[in-house]
Amino acid sequence: MYSQCLNHCGILTVILSILMSTKVAANHDEPLNLQSMIVSEQAVSLTIPGTDSAREALAKVPGGTTLLTPDMYDSGPTSNLQDVLEFAPGVYASNRGGDEVRLSIRGSGLSQAFAVKGIRYLRNGLPISEADGDFHSQSIEPLTAQHIEIYRGANAMAYGATTLGGAINFVTHTGYTATPLKLRLEAGSDDHLRSQISGGQVLDNGWDYYGSFSGSYLDGFRDQSETDSTRFYGNLGQRWNEKHESRLHVDIQNHNQELPGGITLADLAVDPSRASGFFETFNSQNNFDRYRLELQHSMNLRQADHLDVGVYAETQSIDHPLGFGIFDEDQDNYGLSLRHEIVSHPGGRSNTFTWGGLVAVGEVDLREFTPLPGAVRGPLRQIETSEVLTAEWFAENDWEFTHNWTLVTGLQLAYAERETDFIDPVSPARTELSADYTGISPKLGLVWQVYPTVQLFSNLSRSFEPPILAEFNNAFDPATNTVNPALRLEEQTATTLEIGSRGALGDVLNWELALYHSAVNDELLTVEVNLPGARFATANADDTTHSGVELGLDGQMALDPLVPGHIRWRSAFTYNRFRFDDDPAFGDNTLPGIPDYFGSAEFIYHHPRGFYLGPTLTFASDFYIDFANTFEAPGFVLIGFRGGYADPRDRFRLFVEGRNLEDDAFVANTSTVPDAGGRDQTVFNPGQGRAFFGGIEIRF
Repeated sequence: MYSQCLNHCGILTVILSILMSTKVAANHDEPLNLQSMIVSEQAVSLTIPGTDSAREALAKVPGGTTLLTPDMYDSGPTSNLQDVLEFAPGVYASNRGGDEVRLSIRGSGLSQAFAVKGIRYLRNGLPISEADGDFHSQSIEPLTAQHIEIYRGANAMAYGATTLGGAINFVTHTGYTATPLKLRLEAGSDDHLRSQISGGQVLDNGWDYYGSFSGSYLDGFRDQSETDSTRFYGNLGQRWNEKHESRLHVDIQNHNQELPGGITLADLAVDPSRASGFFETFNSQNNFDRYRLELQHSMNLRQADHLDVGVYAETQSIDHPLGFGIFDEDQDNYGLSLRHEIVSHPGGRSNTFTWGGLVAVGEVDLREFTPLPGAVRGPLRQIETSEVLTAEWFAENDWEFTHNWTLVTGLQLAYAERETDFIDPVSPARTELSADYTGISPKLGLVWQVYPTVQLFSNLSRSFEPPILAEFNNAFDPATNTVNPALRLEEQTATTLEIGSRGALGDVLNWELALYHSAVNDELLTVEVNLPGARFATANADDTTHSGVELGLDGQMALDPLVPGHIRWRSAFTYNRFRFDDDPAFGDNTLPGIPDYFGSAEFIYHHPRGFYLGPTLTFASDFYIDFANTFEAPGFVLIGFRGGYADPRDRFRLFVEGRNLEDDAFVANTSTVPDAGGRDQTVFNPGQGRAFFGGIEIRF
């Protein structure tokens, strides 16, 4: 651990010295003044809209959306996306260890315990998911975001996304929004250490820049769970004139993570820190390097019309030792994105027509070796060469046909190809598997502005989702309980009806509420087979239904004149009802993998001088681990606290946080199996016990 700390601190010191010298050189004529960073509306970035623009755009969506700003999550540890997304209703985010988080929205990928699928991940409107839709949650550095936009379900059609789970758009800082220099350091239980140095400025002649370097180390509360990662992200913008701006983005990452694996519920109750003996024996890990370049160009056309064009290229190298195979993978992804927004006023009423498209291609070379204890590679036993194509065209129109009614219509056309060659290196045997998928996804929505601060909305939409490569190459044959890649998996589609409301009553109460029901066809479900040497496989269900309630509430209560200051409170609650629909094997059973309900709440007292302190609450219900509904993971209620000091001038902050103060042994998440037969299984991932964290952030 100490060597990791020294490495991170040493790198930070070097970069700090460089940035400090640059800052001094750029400001040698006058002292640093944060007020000088406030720019006029004409001087903001064209390529990356600001938070106010995002808030206005989300208010026009006839469905569930959430806007997160850094002040909602950076007053505590940000070791993974669970810390960032815990107060986003409808988003299930559960840490599996290290930086990795299992994410699901409206039951997307609900039975897949690794990676993330069914949600499109965007950065500044450009897809950062792989070409097939797969994604590593570790790839996101939330501390670079000026805000995060969450579109649940088909509400992300304005970005071309119509998957069941929707989209999450991470909008980064630029030189226009960043603090000139920011230092952040976190430390805590289980040798948690996380640091970041970042900064940005607007330069002369239309140039601006933003850069962030961060490192994290975690020994882990479980055996076989050490994690070490470093991330660099930066962007450089050029404002050519009032109508044109270009921006180059650079992303470099390295991740090294040990995997402790699942254990039985009985073992978890006795010692949640233990790892799976099978995973320890084979020293299971997930290590990858990621390099990415993006180039965006934005144009302000006539009136308020706006055109964005983006291209990207990325390469990943993955070393993934597991007990059933050691996987060495090289992956390249390329994409081209176009988005055109046209604003008009027919009959004096506002109308916005947005259209665009995406072409993404991916190439994957995977070599599977026979595993030997200690992550030692045995003989090469299979080579997989895969190619992926995703092509989409979308259009959406928002028409304010009366003063307080807006009609939203949309359509997406999608085409996808999956192709894999399976090669046996010993014999000349070669198996070729290919399939193409076509989908049409319409959308119809209404927004009623009941009062200036109160909305009602509804929409009827369709989603389309072809299998990712990990599913396509591992089709499950129920007849033999084995993987059979020759089987074709069908695309998953769903029709969703949604109603809801968003609004505010001054500072006392803000809310967002969405109720939805999705009729899903051919849902892609992943199971763990052949325990304990577990391998994951995927099959299509016949008909399933996903229904739910997503509720977010927040507000503040003044305590004056009795006590100086006020209490800020917030909460998020999600109820899920995911079911088979008259399935031949499982009837109307509950779909396993995600709690029926979960949520978070906090009540924080804020003193006028900047001090704050209050309790936190996190909870989740029981949920099944198998399609046969014979064995459950127990629910939990965790109590914590959060406190700190925020300089009123926003230059200095301290925070402390305690989690799981009662040191409960609980299940964070699980893998799923077809039929547990009422018996305990080695699929349970324990959550962290009692833990304490502290941090400091300084802005210059």
